[in-house]
Amino acid sequence: MYRALRRLVLALPALALAQQPPAPSPAPTIRVDVRQVLVPVIVTDKKGRTVTGLSPSDFQIAEDGVPQQIVAFTREISRTANDAQPSAAPAASAGGPPVATTAPQRMWVICFDALHTSFANFSRARDAIDKVLDSRSAAGDQFVLLSIGRQLRVLQPATGDLSLVRAKLHGREFTGLPLESNSQQLTAAVTDVRRQMDLYCSRCACGRDAANRLGTCDAERQRIKQELDARSEQFAQYDNAFFAQLKSVIEELAKLDCRRNLILVSDGFTLLPGRELYASAAAYLPNSPYFQADPARAMQPALDQSLRVASARDVVVDTVDARGAYTPSGRPGGLLDASNAAPGSTGRQDVIAGRNASNAMRGGSLLGETDSRWRSVEFENGSALSQLATASGGLYLHGTNDLSKSFHAALEDNRETYVLAYVPANSAHDGKFRQITVTVAGSRGKSGNLTVRAKSGYWAEGPEDRQ
Repeated sequence: MYRALRRLVLALPALALAQQPPAPSPAPTIRVDVRQVLVPVIVTDKKGRTVTGLSPSDFQIAEDGVPQQIVAFTREISRTANDAQPSAAPAASAGGPPVATTAPQRMWVICFDALHTSFANFSRARDAIDKVLDSRSAAGDQFVLLSIGRQLRVLQPATGDLSLVRAKLHGREFTGLPLESNSQQLTAAVTDVRRQMDLYCSRCACGRDAANRLGTCDAERQRIKQELDARSEQFAQYDNAFFAQLKSVIEELAKLDCRRNLILVSDGFTLLPGRELYASAAAYLPNSPYFQADPARAMQPALDQSLRVASARDVVVDTVDARGAYTPSGRPGGLLDASNAAPGSTGRQDVIAGRNASNAMRGGSLLGETDSRWRSVEFENGSALSQLATASGGLYLHGTNDLSKSFHAALEDNRETYVLAYVPANSAHDGKFRQITVTVAGSRGKSGNLTVRAKSGYWAEGPEDRQ
């Protein structure tokens, strides 16, 4: 991973470590407690079009519900906009903050999740981004193509030549990435769990009424649970590496002195490794707490580390759910996935018939229980992608089979970005999360006509950060 990170560092202008000047000799440090918080804001109308020409007086900003005074205001106009010629800066209201208009260079990092994305969705996403880049001009922006998974790979270092990025999308290294995915392995594991539970229930009581029964089946149930724990531990090891890579990429982007956008393409991922396995087993004993994932393995703290860096340094993360529009039960590992069929069956219809037969033996509850739990798992897999986008002020693009439209929306989202700056009224250094709320004031924001998107907040500097 560190070799790949170094390639990423060297790929990003102004980040070549070898060219950094030697550290100066220690000098007296003067700590200034007054700090500005920068909040990039994008405003769109009902049709999703960027709203331009707003001034400081159009905005209201609050931290933890307390109104804040805007002390600086910048309009950043993207070079890739069709109307890229900057218009005159709006005049600041009397006594208001100064207004600046800039056209900053932007760094785009297109990152494929090679650990959780299925082969079919990988191919669909690649073709979609290839199509979008084919019709786009870089206009001075830089692009990086990489993947994170079992290892970090920088497939194309920073370049303004989009033909190089598109060539790497079809290169041997990229097309081999799905081989790193856990998707097929997880699907096979879920199928195996269901088959084991089918056998268990052919000998032992199952269903809601059997939730807490004890007897000769305890040993078999314990064996299945131990196997689930072992498999989940393996998935947890892969996920720990995945989140470490994600954090490292965001940290390197944070060092750049330009606008930074990370587009993460993924099927989504659970924050509790192995939850799919436990959910599959628990459907057979819905009232029993026995088949539960270990909360100590939860990945939320690992995700929070990336969120903290992105929100503090204004790295915008747009997430593209490569699953598109789907029915959870029909997805790989879902109840109606044909891979769940018994040996000798002819496909999905046999799966349905077999599951319905199982339902009859268990009071008609298995189909509904499994479908409900699988929907919950699929929703949680998208939740992590939503968190990344919401916390950083990015887009969570999901629920559509037109992935080209999703990528286009991500690349064209920031035609005009307003950067608000304020000095927090709360100066406590307690390390706590500060929630930021931005609204458009007056008639411009009346009746919900506008959508205002900004990072959800930031973590205040804590005592450990001031050592």
